[in-house]
Amino acid sequence: MKRVSVALLIIVACAGLSRANPAIFLQASIAKKAEKAKDRFGDTDRIQHQTIDIVVRNLRTQPEEVTVKWLFVAKSEQNRKLWTYSQGDEAITLNGGQGTNITATSEKLVAKSYDIYFGTNSKPNAYVVVVLQGEDIIKCVASSQPLQVKCSTKEGFEEMQNSKPPEE
Repeated sequence: MKRVSVALLIIVACAGLSRANPAIFLQASIAKKAEKAKDRFGDTDRIQHQTIDIVVRNLRTQPEEVTVKWLFVAKSEQNRKLWTYSQGDEAITLNGGQGTNITATSEKLVAKSYDIYFGTNSKPNAYVVVVLQGEDIIKCVASSQPLQVKCSTKEGFEEMQNSKPPEE
């Protein structure tokens, strides 16, 4: 009888823990690289829009309410500092086994190739996508391993989210 009650207690405890950590599949990839364009004076700017395709899937049978947040990260050419130049989020409800695709497009990042005093001297470098349930990060995907490690924690993600462009 003791073995059965211990086994039942373990099963109940594991079921409670598994509900706290939803099973979410998250994948992100760059869909569109930078575009080159000329401004009205004929100068070549590097107008950079980045687009990422995000796939989120609920692997459980119960519905999950989550928020997907993404950051587009630039790197300064002068001091190599990373900073967030565009971000967005979307709240979604996924039924059991359901998935959704999100296309996220960054704001413009204009890098003047001939003079750093016009535009910015930074270039798009990376992206970060996190899935939040409430305030907790339950999944993180980034285009580089150091960013993924940093943004897997709430403090690291908030630091990257609030980063400002360096003075150039």
